[in-house]
Amino acid sequence: MGSVPFNYQDELEKAYGRAPQPPVDVQEERLERIRSSLDEHELDAVLMFSDGSHPDNIRHLAGYVHVFHYAYSLLLVPRTGDPILLIDQEWHLDQAEKMSWIDDIRAMPPRGGSYDGLVTAVGDTFKDANLTDATVGTLETFLPMKCYHALTEALPDVDFVNGSPVWADYVTSPSEYDKRMVERTAAIADE
Repeated sequence: MGSVPFNYQDELEKAYGRAPQPPVDVQEERLERIRSSLDEHELDAVLMFSDGSHPDNIRHLAGYVHVFHYAYSLLLVPRTGDPILLIDQEWHLDQAEKMSWIDDIRAMPPRGGSYDGLVTAVGDTFKDANLTDATVGTLETFLPMKCYHALTEALPDVDFVNGSPVWADYVTSPSEYDKRMVERTAAIADE
């Protein structure tokens, strides 16, 4: 494997909980792979939920790392237009903007917070993305009922369907960059 040179700035970023970002072309390629799958499955968007127990999808697609186990986030990736990341810790917005490559990052209420505030946050997000009358996939395995109810209340004309095939397509077709990172991680673990 060879020795990887010490990079002080990368180590400092990791100490703040911010993983080094992949190159910009890789960030864009990841979102394009999601959009390609949306097109294939005839979906207008996918809404991904993530938390400290299941952080993979949003960490991989947005570079966002939750501040603690109970924190959660939503990532809306439309087939056309820019993605929107919602995080549940408003005080963490500055750090989220430093760690994520998503330009539009918004706050929503924490898990135990206002249901009406969540309805407003998701409703405004979908309106801003022009997705108030759309077919949107969700990863049903992880989406909490509170989020689902807020979505269906705020967006009665949105058809929420199983979007798990979009994530399955994505993880079963890794890019060359991602393959190299998996191999590097395995080599470090072996060492």
